[in-house]
Amino acid sequence: MTRVTHYRRVKDIDEKLSEVQDAVADSFNSIVNKQILAGRVADVIIPAGLSVVYPHRLGRNLVGWIIIDKNAAADVYRTNKDSPNLFLNLTASAPVTLKLWVF
Repeated sequence: MTRVTHYRRVKDIDEKLSEVQDAVADSFNSIVNKQILAGRVADVIIPAGLSVVYPHRLGRNLVGWIIIDKNAAADVYRTNKDSPNLFLNLTASAPVTLKLWVF
């Protein structure tokens, strides 16, 4: 799983550099805790008409998923929400290989 860490300031004595670091820290630290960033890339193969139970391995409840690549024109949807802490259940309208961002 990808983790984004908080911005760490560099010790300095220059006032302008300190102001720049403050601005960068404010911007960067505002996005660090966004759940969509704490995810991973998953490769999933779904045969036509079958449901696939994919272990997402996030170590927590699944918040969502985004298709970032697919090799066929297929509708992909979650078939149920059982065990969101462990699995993602997917079905496709046609055979398809997916690359997902799960978070």
